[in-house]
Amino acid sequence: MIENTIAHDKEFNSLSEYSQLLYLKILPHTDDFGRFEGEAEILKARVDPLSKRSVTFIDKAIEEISKKGLWFVFETDSGRRVIQFKADAFDRINAFLIKKRGKSEFPEFNKDLYRVISGDITYKVISRKKEVESKKQKEPSEKTLEVEPHILQKFILENCPNISLLENQLTHKDAEKLFSEFSETELQVVIEAMENYKPLVKKYKSVNLTMRNWLRRDRENGTNNRKSPRGTIDFSKWESEAKIARGEMPDMVPGTIQ
Repeated sequence: MIENTIAHDKEFNSLSEYSQLLYLKILPHTDDFGRFEGEAEILKARVDPLSKRSVTFIDKAIEEISKKGLWFVFETDSGRRVIQFKADAFDRINAFLIKKRGKSEFPEFNKDLYRVISGDITYKVISRKKEVESKKQKEPSEKTLEVEPHILQKFILENCPNISLLENQLTHKDAEKLFSEFSETELQVVIEAMENYKPLVKKYKSVNLTMRNWLRRDRENGTNNRKSPRGTIDFSKWESEAKIARGEMPDMVPGTIQ
């Protein structure tokens, strides 16, 4: 059941005519948590199969709705795209209040695992988890401790201009985990593959998630131990340079490690 307030809902009525229609067609198909297929081709087949509009046209409508803040689209680590209706929009437009939500067909959005394809995720999303009240604000320390970049971060920054263009770069914690979970050979091969992949910036946003997905794929395919055509990256060199920068090797100066 659709709320009659939709007639004067500001965000909804600012959409183009087809985007409004698509939104309404998807609404009854969502699960109890306001989630549905985010892949335009699959979405078209399920909610608008007789439409003569192209998949590209529908993809643009999905993006328009995302920009208006009515939903956002994310991609799971398996590559599945999911539309997640914003809780406030879902509740004010959908009058049928579900008291007891069942199990969802789609995974719940996790900012640490999945990347956002379109839309703003600052709005509250529908979840079975209890909302955590605002945490006590930590008093800012007088001095912020500066952490020396991890050797993996430094290597990418200085040697991989293509990877360095991705929106979400590796954090120190990301780099440490990658080093503890994968061999240097595996990391080297994936870094080189990513750097040489021309559509990288158009298709991906997170260095960490992309590396993990590609590393996982290589292990599943048994190609994780293949050799790089450029030889071996000497990560120990970068570790030594980091120690010099931290003053742990006082007799050396930066740039002297060959």
